[in-house]
Amino acid sequence: ACLHALVDRGNSVIVIEHHLDVIAAADRVLEMGPEAGADGGLLVADGTPEAVAKTRGSHTGRFLAPHLAALRKPKPAAIAPRVKSSAKSQQAAKLTKGRKKRASRNEEVLG
Repeated sequence: ACLHALVDRGNSVIVIEHHLDVIAAADRVLEMGPEAGADGGLLVADGTPEAVAKTRGSHTGRFLAPHLAALRKPKPAAIAPRVKSSAKSQQAAKLTKGRKKRASRNEEVLG
């Protein structure tokens, strides 16, 4: 939320991060590599998270592609658990009905 607030105010934000949720939320991703140290330093991928996910040879893209797919997948609606009615709750319902009937009769008599 803090990073989005900075961007919303017109700031540029540069983050060095490996967390897939942060990468997926980025406007633009620059991947340096292909490896670390002397075997790195080259621009491997540049673009939206979706573009990086499709870039051949991108280590980030290899892990980002299934992560993005999972984020887009609709989540199933929650199903309320089925509640079994107990004998006590059935008795209570019968008593309530009986009380309502008696109250109704009393109103008719008194009314």
